Amino acid sequence: MISMETLADFYNKFYGQKPHPFGVQASELVKELSKYLAPQSTVVDVGAGDGRNSLFLLEKGYSVCAIEPSKVAQDILEPLKGKFSGHLTQITDYAERIPPPTADAALFSFILHHLSREHAIALLKKYKESIPMHGISTFAKESTFAQQVPENFYPTEKELRELYEGWDIVFLKMTDETAAQRKDGVAIINKTIHLVAKKRTTGD
Repeated sequence: MISMETLADFYNKFYGQKPHPFGVQASELVKELSKYLAPQSTVVDVGAGDGRNSLFLLEKGYSVCAIEPSKVAQDILEPLKGKFSGHLTQITDYAERIPPPTADAALFSFILHHLSREHAIALLKKYKESIPMHGISTFAKESTFAQQVPENFYPTEKELRELYEGWDIVFLKMTDETAAQRKDGVAIINKTIHLVAKKRTTGD
């Protein structure tokens, strides 16, 4: 696993080279998550990048706490402050280093694979203690990336289900596609898992 500082440097250069490298459209995951949010909810966008999912939530009237270690990405997101009824808070840091902000839901969109298995599981468990709804998109164990960095967090569907045992899994989807080819000709398989889970309340 690369260091946090190295990762921040990488994404500072990445976001500085091309505006919105992941596009401007919100992910399918955040659209699914929003179906279960009460009006005026607050969402923590963990690893917010330059804000495509945060923007979608703000436009829907939700407040967002965007945690992102890349200062360049945060600078792209910053002008959105004050333009929507929902409030935007920015934290330029790593989620592993700080306590979870007060929120109704947490979004983890393709950030968990940067962490070791131990650190990713600890992060999710920490957020489960105080935030009652989670949305996760992540590369699965069968992905090509998992073979390159096997010590990082590439879960199976079964493992994610077990992590959220006792919660209601209201959305679960797996995708399997060939994204590109490496220089050696090996196909890069992006097998991904998308999950929305809600903590059961007393009486459920």
